[in-house]
Amino acid sequence: MNFKKILMVIFMILGLGLAAGCGGSAASPTPAKSTAQQQASLSGKKVLIAYFSWSGNTKAAAEKIQGLTGGDIYRIEAADPYPGEYDATTDRAKQEQKDNARPAIAGKADLSKYDVIMVGYPIWWYQEPMIIDTFLESGDFSGKTIVPFCTSGGSSIDKSIEHMKTVVKGASFAQGFRYDGNDKEMNQWLNSLGLLKK
Repeated sequence: MNFKKILMVIFMILGLGLAAGCGGSAASPTPAKSTAQQQASLSGKKVLIAYFSWSGNTKAAAEKIQGLTGGDIYRIEAADPYPGEYDATTDRAKQEQKDNARPAIAGKADLSKYDVIMVGYPIWWYQEPMIIDTFLESGDFSGKTIVPFCTSGGSSIDKSIEHMKTVVKGASFAQGFRYDGNDKEMNQWLNSLGLLKK
């Protein structure tokens, strides 16, 4: 093959590549909100920090978040309190997960005056405790933004968020956060959402 033919083949390949690149697709995905867009959408909104805590770790995280955001706080408590002993709580929690149970909540939060609901919980076997699902199913989250946060030594928050999205109706979800004691990361996360109080 001579030099002219080689050049012709190269130009043909380049021409086909450019033509394919110019053809747009109607099915192209919508880009995710940028950090600036997310900040603008959550900044200045009325915030409720609702949390469930058994050992006290999630309570401590929720109180730190309250101090940083200025939001209101609500503790999700079981109508039938969980035992104080670890083994007994583990047995009950595993059974609730196996049964896809909805443990009753003592009291009810008024969600109507809030735009952003931050939902905190420990990770139990890669998932949120079933009482969190009770909370999500018992209120009207239409048009609200849910911001999940969890306490965990190593398990990711991702599986619990995916499950929560199948439980709650009418809400959007913002970026979640796993708190492992790193306050700097907590600050960065809240700042990225536009939730740090001025």
